[in-house]
Amino acid sequence: MADDLYARYMKAAAANRAHSATCSRCSPDGRCETGQHLEAEFQDAYLKKKR
Repeated sequence: MADDLYARYMKAAAANRAHSATCSRCSPDGRCETGQHLEAEFQDAYLKKKR
């Protein structure tokens, strides 16, 4: 379980970074719809990892 959660966390973080690096609509102040979704997935994985 822990390994699966870690893999999900790392995958979400990588997807979030990749999108942020290429999306012209995302910035530190705001995210596009896709960026918001990826950020939510990353935060969800992070919070589950902390439990």
